[in-house]
Amino acid sequence: MNGQLGAVVAVVVFLGVAALLAVAYTVISRIGGRASAAPDGAETAHGTVIDRWEEDRSGGVVYGVTFTTDDGAQLELYLAGADLARLAVGDRGRVRHRGDRFGGFTPDPS
Repeated sequence: MNGQLGAVVAVVVFLGVAALLAVAYTVISRIGGRASAAPDGAETAHGTVIDRWEEDRSGGVVYGVTFTTDDGAQLELYLAGADLARLAVGDRGRVRHRGDRFGGFTPDPS
């Protein structure tokens, strides 16, 4: 009986430490993400759409778009299929993004 009690205590302590580590990891990763982001959480770049793509993955289809910025850098951004349908190769304008996530596109006036 005494050995069973010790095993139960060990399991409870292990689960408590695991939960504490999970909470600490979540808090630290969120703080780190905020610190590296722009003040409003989004970055902007001006450029041209050079490619639209989709990938079949085990979790479903993933959509993306590639921009070439005015300074020559390339951005590959993931977005929803509805957003992909609104963009065409050759569109020029300002793209808003957070990391590799598309946040919006404002086309240049024609």
